[in-house]
Amino acid sequence: MLIAAGWRPAVFGSADAFLNAPPTSTPSCLLLYVNMPDLNGLDLQGMITVSFNRMPFIFISGYSDFLTKPINSEELFGPIWSALARSEELRREDDAQARLQRLYDTLTPRECEIIVGMTKGLLNKQIAHDLGIS
Repeated sequence: MLIAAGWRPAVFGSADAFLNAPPTSTPSCLLLYVNMPDLNGLDLQGMITVSFNRMPFIFISGYSDFLTKPINSEELFGPIWSALARSEELRREDDAQARLQRLYDTLTPRECEIIVGMTKGLLNKQIAHDLGIS
């Protein structure tokens, strides 16, 4: 169903196979069964979240709290589109944060001290006074 809709799903035979796969560099989401044979889907979500992977999840289950099997395309594609949009947003945020970190890493120790004063909302003359500079 996903391939017919034009997506390129990666299928993993187990939670371990997913965890050992290299991370994707494109917007993505994880369709995850709640009751998997080797690891509970909620436990896998926790493991991925702890690893700082900000991939959106869509849970599938036989229970009505989640998307229930069998799933038709109308029920599935809406959440997938939403998850992929969220994934793209998260990637942009991560890229922006990484760019800021790279710029920050180029600052001298004195410039870092000045930045601290700026983030506190201090005036230039207050920062200069606190640091003993003119």
